[in-house]
Amino acid sequence: EQHCPAMLLLGHSLNDRSAQEILGELHKRKESLPPLLIATRHGDGEIVLTLMQVGARECIVKGNNYLDTLATFIGRVAQEIESENKLNEIEIELRESEKKYRTLSNQLETILDHIPGLVFYKDKENHYIRLNKRTAQLHGEAKEQLIGKNMCQLYPEEQALRYYQEDLQVIETGMPLRNIEEPQETEAGLIWHNVTKVPL
Repeated sequence: EQHCPAMLLLGHSLNDRSAQEILGELHKRKESLPPLLIATRHGDGEIVLTLMQVGARECIVKGNNYLDTLATFIGRVAQEIESENKLNEIEIELRESEKKYRTLSNQLETILDHIPGLVFYKDKENHYIRLNKRTAQLHGEAKEQLIGKNMCQLYPEEQALRYYQEDLQVIETGMPLRNIEEPQETEAGLIWHNVTKVPL
């Protein structure tokens, strides 16, 4: 098993090739490399820019205080790498959590859609947040089209207001309402629902 170093220090001028040439080849081959520090005697800004473009993380110009400067650069880059690694770990955890959430959400959606009765959630402003397939069928619209709609858009105003008052009672008291007999006019005629409303 090969061990990849956490950081690599490379001199710009080598015996047979320059760091710029080596990095250029590795960049073309899309090699995975650790963060690179390039030590160079050149003060030319274009060379530094080119080295950064092909993979160098920092370019250090050698001078009288080269070793002190190098130690400072290494310490700073090490801290940056540690922070980036932590962020990467958090990002991986977030992706895993999102994946689990999507799986649970899809499972819940499937369960709700197989319930033959009407199941739905509403917010405090009387809008649909989530509903099952049977509820959508009763309205004659797709579930996606109904999410966010206010009951006043779907029922006569008096009926929608009554539903809203019942919802507010459940929200304010924190107590469910059970076995409410509610009529509804449909294309097939008048139907009755036995309704239970619970706070979430």
